[in-house]
Amino acid sequence: MACSAFVAPQPHGPIVSGKDIFKQVVEDRFAPFGVTVDWAEDWMDYHAMDGEVHCATNTLRGVPEVKWWE
Repeated sequence: MACSAFVAPQPHGPIVSGKDIFKQVVEDRFAPFGVTVDWAEDWMDYHAMDGEVHCATNTLRGVPEVKWWE
């Protein structure tokens, strides 16, 4: 099953004509594939506290029935 949403860290890129151009490029590249981008603010809560955006977004995982590591 294909993913239709993608969570990315807020890039805080340059603002040109009122838009963050880094965000715009990423959204434009994903759009043809039907993927929307949700931006997560990770600076104060994660980066400044020695973490990254994955610390907040990778917390809901299920353990697979097939234990491939065994």
